[in-house]
Amino acid sequence: MTNELIDAPREAGLARDYLVRAPSKAQAIAYVVRKHIRADLASQDDLVSKIGLGIQIEDATLPSTTDNAAQAS
Repeated sequence: MTNELIDAPREAGLARDYLVRAPSKAQAIAYVVRKHIRADLASQDDLVSKIGLGIQIEDATLPSTTDNAAQAS
């Protein structure tokens, strides 16, 4: 698996290859992502503030556009 920021070119040095033993692709991805990304639940104040800044709420149950682009290649 490659840890790569979708918007960053590989030449920028922001990608790294991993060999992960896991029973599923999802578990392997979760293992790598936990090392690099922290996600917290938003409080009511966070929601009001971020929506006020124009940040859209994303639905994790829908495929992302980057998932579709990766599958098309």
